[in-house]
Parts: sequence; C-alpha cells; structure tokens
Amino acid sequence: MFLNSWRLRFGAMGAGILLGLAWMLWSGSAVPGSECKVLVEFGSDPGTFAGMEVEADGRALGRLESIGQTTRTAFPVACGTHRIAVRDPKFDSAPIEVAAEIPGFSTMLLLEHADMPGPSGRPGLTLRP
Repeated sequence: MFLNSWRLRFGAMGAGILLGLAWMLWSGSAVPGSECKVLVEFGSDPGTFAGMEVEADGRALGRLESIGQTTRTAFPVACGTHRIAVRDPKFDSAPIEVAAEIPGFSTMLLLEHADMPGPSGRPGLTLRP
C-alpha cells in the first residue's frame, strides 16, 4: 500500500514535468509571455478605426479589432525599436518610433485623429505613446 502511494506521486510529478516540457516546446519559449508587444488603443473613435491595418517597419502586423467594449489590439513584435504606423486609404498617418524592450509587457500607443490634415490633404491620424 505504501509503495502504491509513492508510485502515484512519482507518476503525477512525471506527468507535470512532461506537461511543462510540452508547453515550452509548443510555445517556443521556456518563459510564458517572453515576447514583446505593441498595444494600440483606439477608443477615441472605434467605429472609424476598427479594421485599420497596423504595420511595424513596413511589415503588416494585423488589423485593429474591437471585441465587445474593448478597443485595444495587441500585436507581437520582436523586442527592440520599431517604426509603427496605421494604414488606411482614407487617412494619412506618419509612423512613430517605439521601443518595445521588456519581454512579456506591452508598449501602449493611443490612436487619435490629428489636428491637421496630412500631406495629401486627407484627414490625419496620430499615434501617441
């Protein structure tokens, strides 16, 4: 009886170790949440901003999506400095340089309408840290 309880304990510990190893292999990291992220808050005009494309260094990251009342979208990026921009054919937007340096944390940006039109005469957008 005593040996059976030890077998169960060692079996449970072994299953936990295997599960942890599977997690590390599946996620690509030994530490969950070890990638950097850029989070864009677009609550000032979610009806207009939802669906706009976000780029980092000229590469598309994805689109702004509102889920229920949440008007924030996070995009994984490599840790370091990036030029982030929002692209939409109806608006002009200048890129902003962002340092996403802390793994597991999001660097938050606020998307708003610009005070002045863009160079093409279209309404402008501004990203603020």
